[in-house]
Amino acid sequence: MTFPGYVGDEASPIPETNIGNKMLQSMGWKPGSGLGAEGEGIQTPVLAYRRLRRTGLGHSKTKHKKS
Repeated sequence: MTFPGYVGDEASPIPETNIGNKMLQSMGWKPGSGLGAEGEGIQTPVLAYRRLRRTGLGHSKTKHKKS
């Protein structure tokens, strides 16, 4: 699944040799299942995107008119 414009969109999957992957699998997690004791948690990573430089929270790409 790809999400254009998001950080890490074109990253390759984490390999089986990754220490975090091994740790999760040793605790019973299976690739493709959700997190949590019953596998009911999220299945996809949290998405992040890059903001324009020097813009704050709530900034939009359209310019606002001053009243």
